[in-house]
Formats: sequence, structure tokens, C-alpha cells
Amino acid sequence: RGRDGQRWSKETLWTLFDAFEAMDLLDQGSIRRKDFMWALKSLGNNLEFLKATTRAKLSEHFHKTAEDLSVDGFINLAFPAATAAERAQLRRWADLRKAYLILTRHGFAAQDDEMRRLFELLRKDKNVDCLDLEDFVAAEIFTHDEVQAAEPFDGYPNPLTLAKFRRIFKPPLDAKYSRQEDKSPEWRKIARRRFKALNAEAAACQFRIQAAGPEDRVPTLPSAAQRPGSVSGKKPGLPPLPSARGAGPGAAAAGGGRPLGTWGGYTSCVV
Repeated sequence: RGRDGQRWSKETLWTLFDAFEAMDLLDQGSIRRKDFMWALKSLGNNLEFLKATTRAKLSEHFHKTAEDLSVDGFINLAFPAATAAERAQLRRWADLRKAYLILTRHGFAAQDDEMRRLFELLRKDKNVDCLDLEDFVAAEIFTHDEVQAAEPFDGYPNPLTLAKFRRIFKPPLDAKYSRQEDKSPEWRKIARRRFKALNAEAAACQFRIQAAGPEDRVPTLPSAAQRPGSVSGKKPGLPPLPSARGAGPGAAAAGGGRPLGTWGGYTSCVV
């Protein structure tokens, strides 16, 4: 149970969202059916993953539909009794968790596109182009002391616009999280490693196909001109149809076929 009489805690949502995020292989905020099937094979023996997928009834969901499952859809499945206000709070916690995972997952380098994505996830009011400093603390990205230390004097700008966010917090984010060891749970690390390995194997296979010489390529059927009995340089084609006047046993033999009958003045042959 959450604080202040809430039925669910932020930690509960984060545990469930970690499973969702591990299945979001394209990092697009949704799960495809094949992502879920892959996760069952790769992560099916992990207790936390099984708890999350069982609670959200994902097997039943993807048995009914092949449509992608969004974050909101996942929250609705995992918390079917939640009110509209509670769903909004749960989604807010999911955004905060996603911001934290971007920093701690792999490859954060404080690039402009990464900073913008963090800004979009952290800001509470999507209609206002700024975020509050408390959002860092709520996402457990920085402590209060670290937020205060980011600006060497009191009265630091609050709320933050995107430009100020980049100027003030890019250095501490870079120092704390860039090239940092992945802090994800071990089962999520395994999932990511397996997915990367599959991508690398597919890319290597494609490269080998493109780089293969003529002798390495899959053999193809010989052309008509190369088949036994064909005239060099010419495609055999169908035998000529004899004229109606000359139709007869001799004409059929000249055409290279066996007479089956006549129709409309022509003799039909099978080569």
C-alpha cells in the first residue's frame, strides 16, 4: 500500500514497469506480441517478471489480440480497479521510472536528444514547457543535496525550462550517469544482452550475404538456354503451330509434337 492512503505505492508500479520496459525491445513505449513471446522464452524463469506478466494477464491479452500494448494499456491491465486519477498517478510514476532507466540502463552520454527525452519524461505538467526540481528527487535521479549542489548559489531557477535544464544539469548528469555500469536488475541485463546478441547475429548474417562472392551464393536453376538439348544462345520456346492446310501426321512431326486434335483449323500438340 502507498503513502497518504494510496492503494498502491510508487515502488509497486516501478517493479511492474521494469518488466514492461524489459519487453519493450524497440524502446517505443509499447510491447508487441512477438516481444512478449520472446520475453517468455528468455525471462520466463524470473520470479519478478512472472509476477508482473501474471498480474497484467499478458498471456490472455495477447491471446485475444495482436495489437501492441502501450504503457497506459499495461497499467489498465495491471490495475483494473484504479480510478482515472489513480491511473494518472501511476502513469506519472511510470514516466519517472523510465527517466531513471534511461540514465542507468546503458549508453547514456548526455547528448541533446537524450536530455530532451529526460526533460519530457520528468516534467509533470505536459502543457507547460518546464519541470520542477522536485521531479529529480521523485525519480531518484538526484538527492536534494545533489540538486542544490548543481547550482552554486541559492535561488536557482525553479521551474526549469529546457535550455536551463541543459545548461545547469547536463554536467552533473554526465558526471553521475555517463558510461556508468548498468544498475538494472540482473534479469533485465540478461534480456538486453540476448536481444543485442540476436541483433548482432542478424546484422552479421546480412553482411555475409551482401559480401558473398558469386561462388558463395545460393545456386540458381539454369536458364532455358543452358538446359540440355537447347540450342546455344536461343531459348527453346513452344513449337510452331502447323497451318490448317498442311495439318497431318507429317506436319505434327515437323512441329516436334504429338497431334491431339484440331480446333479452329489448328492442330494442338504437347511438347
